[in-house]
Amino acid sequence: MAKRISLNGFQAIYKWCKIVNQAMTVGNTVSASLIMKGGVFTMSQADKNANFGQGTHDSTDDPGIGTLTVDGGQFQMTGGGKSQLKIGAQNGGVGYMNMISGTVFINGMLTIGEQGSTGTMTMEGGSVETTGDLILGKKTHETFSTMGTATITGGTCVIGGDIKVGNLDDPNNPSTGQMNIAGTLVEAGDLIIFDGNLHLGEGGTLVINRNRETRIHEYITAELMTSDCDAIDVSYDAVANQTTVACTVPLEVLTPNGGESWIAGTVEDIAWTVDPTISRIYLDYSLTDTNDWIVIDPNTGNDGQYTWTLPEITSDQCIVRVSDADDPNLPSNPTVYDVSDDTFTIFECQITSPADLDDDCYVSSLDLVAMATVWLLNDPNTDIAPQPAGDGIVNFKDYNVLAQDWLLSGNPYDP
Repeated sequence: MAKRISLNGFQAIYKWCKIVNQAMTVGNTVSASLIMKGGVFTMSQADKNANFGQGTHDSTDDPGIGTLTVDGGQFQMTGGGKSQLKIGAQNGGVGYMNMISGTVFINGMLTIGEQGSTGTMTMEGGSVETTGDLILGKKTHETFSTMGTATITGGTCVIGGDIKVGNLDDPNNPSTGQMNIAGTLVEAGDLIIFDGNLHLGEGGTLVINRNRETRIHEYITAELMTSDCDAIDVSYDAVANQTTVACTVPLEVLTPNGGESWIAGTVEDIAWTVDPTISRIYLDYSLTDTNDWIVIDPNTGNDGQYTWTLPEITSDQCIVRVSDADDPNLPSNPTVYDVSDDTFTIFECQITSPADLDDDCYVSSLDLVAMATVWLLNDPNTDIAPQPAGDGIVNFKDYNVLAQDWLLSGNPYDP
C-alpha cells in the first residue's frame, strides 16, 4: 500500500528533482511549508492529491497551516487528470499558495478553500496551468466556514476547465469565494459564478478562448459593475475565436484624492485623467461622503484640470466626483465616473496672524524656516519681509510674535 507523505512542523526547500507517487499533505494540524527554489517536484500518480493546510474534524484548536511557495523550478502533478492541488484542504485548515516565479502544472483541478478550510492564492509572476477547473470556495462544512481567495497581479494563469467562485451545494451554509485580477487570466472553459465575486482590478483582463460574449455579458455586468471598474469592455475576435473582457477606467480623479486640507475661499485645482472619447466633464462634490452631490461645473472641457474656488464651508468628509457630462443618468446615478479615493478636508480659517507666512492658516515650523532664511540672507536692519512684528526690520521681536502665535494657533483642521 502506498504511504501518504506528510510534511508537518517544518520547512522543506527543494532545489533538485523529486518524484512522488503518493498523496501528500503539508500542514496537518500544525504548520509546514514547501518552498520551490529550483529543480522539479513531480507527483506522477493519478488520483493522488496534494493538500496544503488541513485541520481536525471536531476541533478549531488545530487548524493546520500549509504553505506552497514557488520561486523558481517546477511543481507538477502529471497524473491521469483527476488529481487535485488543494490550498486549504478540509476541516478548518488554512492554506497559502504564493507564486513568485517558476511554474505549477496540474493535470487536474486547483481548489482554493474546500470543506470548511480557508485558502489563499497570491500570484505575482510565473505560470499556473490546470487541465481542470479553478474553484474558489468548494463544498461546505457543518462546523467550519469555507472561503477561497485568489489575487493575480502578474504572471499567466491558464485554466482548462471552469472558473467557479463560491459554491451553493448547501443553500443554508454557502461557500464563498473572491477573485481579484490585476494581471491577465486566460481560461478555456465557462465562467461560472455562484455565491461570490469576480473582481477585475484596474487594467485587468479576462480572456475567454471561445465566443461566449452573450453569457459573459450576463455574468460580468452583474458581478463587476460594482467593483473596481467604471466600465466593462467586452469584445470578440472572430479570427482568434476569443472573447476579451477588460476593466476600463475612462476617468480617474487624481486631485483631490484623499488627505488634502484646503482652506475655504481659496483656489485649488481638480485634476483627472483624460479620455479622448469624452468631450465634456461634469464636476460635483459632497460634504458628507454620501450621494448628496453639489454641482461645481456641469459642463467643462475634458482637459484634465479645473480651477475651483472652494466654498465657504467646513467638512472633513469631502469627496469630488468627475463624470461624463453627456451621461443621461446624471446627476443621480452616472455610469462613467470616478470619485476621490478617500475624503479630504475643506475648512474655514480660524486664525489671522502676520506670522502665518505661507498662508496655510497655521503658524508652524515652516513659517519659522521662512523667516530664518530671510534673516540669514539679508541685513536684519533693512526693511524687508517677512517681519511679523510689523516694525520694518527682521529681529528677535519677530521671533517672539511667531512663537506666541505658534502656541495659540491650534486649529481642528491643521494642514
